[in-house]
Amino acid sequence: MGGRGASWGVIRAAAVLALAVAVLGRVVASASSRAEHVTSRAEELEALMAIKAALHDPDGILGDWIVTAGRHRCRWTGVTCSVGRIDSLQLQHMGLAGTLSPAIGKLQRLRNLLLHHNSISGPIPDAIGGLPLLRHLSLSNNQLCGTIPDSLINSSSLFIMDLSFNNLSGTVQAFNIRNVLVSGNPLLRYPGCGGSCAASTVLQEEITVPALDPPTHPQSFAATIKIVVICVSTGSVVTVVLFGVFLATQQWRRRRLRIFAEIDGNHVLSSAVYEFALLIIYLLHLEE
Repeated sequence: MGGRGASWGVIRAAAVLALAVAVLGRVVASASSRAEHVTSRAEELEALMAIKAALHDPDGILGDWIVTAGRHRCRWTGVTCSVGRIDSLQLQHMGLAGTLSPAIGKLQRLRNLLLHHNSISGPIPDAIGGLPLLRHLSLSNNQLCGTIPDSLINSSSLFIMDLSFNNLSGTVQAFNIRNVLVSGNPLLRYPGCGGSCAASTVLQEEITVPALDPPTHPQSFAATIKIVVICVSTGSVVTVVLFGVFLATQQWRRRRLRIFAEIDGNHVLSSAVYEFALLIIYLLHLEE
């Protein structure tokens, strides 16, 4: 008995120890997650402040980019978030000048960076190409200069990149991006063009950016309408035919007793012959 009691004591102690380890693991993981979230939040705030400092904002568009307890960064002008993390910067048509801060690379959850139609100058930071989730980059109609960073050329996450109408230079390489637009950069050189040449003569046939909301083709729309009309017309005809059959059937059933009176009652007919006879007599009555 003493040995059995000691064994149960060891088992209980082991169970308590395992439970304590599991609880401690959950606590450590939770604390680590909270620490990571706090660190990410701090990095995003730091990045936004660096971006604002590098830009010239004559109209005060970024006036609400201030770290205060009462206003979350996700509510700042041009900033949108998903699950508490910044996923879009939409600062197009804001009259901004200045340069692009490399701190943009700290916004690791960024998916959309839209800064087109401003007056931003200087080079494109290489850090932008290192954003792992970036899908849409639009820097067109600015005054950006220098070469296109290799990180953008080799990006595997970008789906659309619009760098058109800037002052970019260098030789255009084969992009790893599906949709690229670099027209309107007179200093860019293209392989096989013998030096510098207009982008419209080279890239417009090879690299284009499709519309995000493609227009409806009139021919497709007309074809769709035609198909709908045909289907509706066909359905109407079928409905009329079925309704006619239904009325005829009802009329035939109402007249069965009267028709049956015309059949010689001395003959015994099978059910099949009986029904066939009824149908023939009914059709003869219709002809009359």
